[in-house]
Amino acid sequence: MASNGSSRTSRGDPRQLSLDFGPPQTPSMSPDRIFFAILPSPADAAMIRAQAEALRLDLGLRGRLQPPEVLHISLQSVGEYQSLPFALVDRAMRAAWTIELPRFEVTFDRVTSFGAGSGARPVVLRCQEGNAALSDLYEAFDPAMEAVGLYRRHTRPRFSPHMTILYDRRIVPQTRLDAPITIPVRDFALVHSLYGESRHLILGRWPLRG
Repeated sequence: MASNGSSRTSRGDPRQLSLDFGPPQTPSMSPDRIFFAILPSPADAAMIRAQAEALRLDLGLRGRLQPPEVLHISLQSVGEYQSLPFALVDRAMRAAWTIELPRFEVTFDRVTSFGAGSGARPVVLRCQEGNAALSDLYEAFDPAMEAVGLYRRHTRPRFSPHMTILYDRRIVPQTRLDAPITIPVRDFALVHSLYGESRHLILGRWPLRG
């Protein structure tokens, strides 16, 4: 199921870095990212993009909206690499097949800036309440990844589910949405994010039960 979409030449050992990513840096310092994520359906992504455009105008933001095809909720990092590590991807896929959880829905009920720093920050949709099923899916990756021998942090960061809609220098305070956005979660995917291309290659998908 692995994609051969990356033709980059390896420039060093794989590095396990942070999953959250911001505005482009220099290509030599920013390898491609591989991670598990929830991806909205094309119809849901188009709906979210339309809602994000309305929010951008309402909040007076100038940042470019994320393309619908790269909207996602991050779940678990596999790492950052200069070329696609096929053996490691295969192990990540084996881990994914062991996760068996029911389908659920995610409701985004607020928008806010995310992270810190003086540059452009992610502006994200947040699901502050009612995300127990989403947290269960996030937690399921810990034992699944460990079982196939993949690197695991001793202390994982606190899960802060979000979906980035754009980057902007203006700080957006946490604001409740007038009309919450609900999407169904029927599966999750392994994503190869190509640096600087605003493009994701889907390496595999795994259905949830129900």
